[in-house]
Amino acid sequence: MFVGTRFTMVNVDGDALADHVYEYFVLEEPFALVYFYLPELKLDVVPRKLLVALGIVEDVVGIVDEDLRIVRDSENGIYAVIERGKLVGCALRTEQGIEVFERWEGVDPYTYVLRFASRGTPSLAEVYRANKEYIDTLVEKVRRAVDWFEHGLGRKGWLAISGGKDSVLAAYLLHEAESNFDAVYTHIERGDPEHVRSYVEKLSTKLGFKLYVIEHRWSKISKLLEAFGAPFRGYRWCTYVFKFYPQLDLAKKIHGLEKIVSYTGSRRYETFKRSIKPATYVDVELGVVNHSVPYKFPKLLVYLVLRYRYGEQLLKDYLLGFERLSCISCPYKSCFELKLSEQLYGSDFDAWKPYLEKICLSMGMDVATCLRYHAWRFGYQIEELREFSTSIASASLPRFVSVVEIVDGFEERLETNCRALLSTEPLRIGDEILVRYRSTTVRIRIEGRRARIAVEGERGWFRAIAVTIASLGCVSCGLCIAKCRNNAIELPFRVDASRCTKCMLCIDSCPLAIRSFLGYLCETRSPYHAYRWLQRTRKIRSEEYIERAKQLEEELYRTKTTIGTANEAYRNQT
Repeated sequence: MFVGTRFTMVNVDGDALADHVYEYFVLEEPFALVYFYLPELKLDVVPRKLLVALGIVEDVVGIVDEDLRIVRDSENGIYAVIERGKLVGCALRTEQGIEVFERWEGVDPYTYVLRFASRGTPSLAEVYRANKEYIDTLVEKVRRAVDWFEHGLGRKGWLAISGGKDSVLAAYLLHEAESNFDAVYTHIERGDPEHVRSYVEKLSTKLGFKLYVIEHRWSKISKLLEAFGAPFRGYRWCTYVFKFYPQLDLAKKIHGLEKIVSYTGSRRYETFKRSIKPATYVDVELGVVNHSVPYKFPKLLVYLVLRYRYGEQLLKDYLLGFERLSCISCPYKSCFELKLSEQLYGSDFDAWKPYLEKICLSMGMDVATCLRYHAWRFGYQIEELREFSTSIASASLPRFVSVVEIVDGFEERLETNCRALLSTEPLRIGDEILVRYRSTTVRIRIEGRRARIAVEGERGWFRAIAVTIASLGCVSCGLCIAKCRNNAIELPFRVDASRCTKCMLCIDSCPLAIRSFLGYLCETRSPYHAYRWLQRTRKIRSEEYIERAKQLEEELYRTKTTIGTANEAYRNQT
């Protein structure tokens, strides 16, 4: 892509540490690598070819010859490697001495810097025109998708819109492709700035699509935060509880999931997960057909298409310095963006801090330091992660005790749910309620508004604990209702045995149940076993999903060929 002389920041997202790594370019030339090393809280900048050459010209880096002998010493530990007057690499001072970090084809540093300094900067309009053919190709792909799903299969378009650049571009592209789509926007109090809603509503009026708004008030949000804990990387329950499943549940009630195509605005290479998904795929659990609309648009082109093709201004948050539109305390924000959130939306950010502090304490870090560097985003205890490889399980299983805030009517729900999901009946013995499943016994002692739960046994732990916890302490997040294919659930969590098929999707995905079971493994064995259980469960589920997805997508893509041929014949006739 044609870019100008301004710095372009490329986020190489991947894992917790890689998210802090950035590469800077000038006119397509690598300038520097910037990375933040979390365990030691260090920020480092490693110069690339252009920055090293500039350092030579400005006398701010040292120089070594081809044998790494110092010609000019360096105060900052950075050295240019010079052979026969040519810049051929970058070397860094380490504990082992001076080591070559990177080598390049030799250039004269003064001529090299002058070449870039003398190049003009193209205007943004010129960048747009240089890429217009590529843009038109991607727009045509959106048109073909609309032909396939809506005009061919008769599905209703359903767009999740956040007000961010990608979803706004998706709305414009679908509008240009003559899609008859509805859109849904989720507003999270103290999570989304108030002006975002008005921006989305104005866009709805401008383009003429029907907009539904899902509202989550702080009273509900704080209740869920108390139950689940604050989200962190790898534990982003908020996306599913607040957005994904409520939006699809609304679509199910209005249109029926089998009758919609769920559009999302996303860029393929923004994250690894997106990069390995096809543009069109089927949600295995819900059977929903999903299609990513912009998909292959580079970030800069998203801005340019909105500005020069559609005359749309970006949400003001981008102009303030945010890289993406997300919740005020989103754990996937960069350190800079979170500092910006604190400055611009201080009172809202402060509401999340008590829950972030709990993560800091669980990580064994000083709370002030943890908050200052926003290390809470990584959730798992750093020291424990280091010890995972050497952790050894205890041979015995001591009793696990948990305390759960109970919800009115819990005894009737527990009885109903145990019968429907576990094929067992809870027993009351003295002042205890017992749930027996396989070789596991769950003991429940009621103490005012709380239930003290103890678990003993060797098999069936998760199901027994999950059903008990979900029945007693359901916080009505609604995830189970959205996932149930048989409409067999009502809130607080109660299962209709006459409709239930025991697929267990409800409790297998219950955040409260999963969190409690992970606590059980941490207490009775070790954090290592909790982590391994989570990874193993996800792997098994992923393998099942992949096989089912292949079948569903083969069936779906066969319709594409048939409809594509029919549409082509129709165009030829007309």
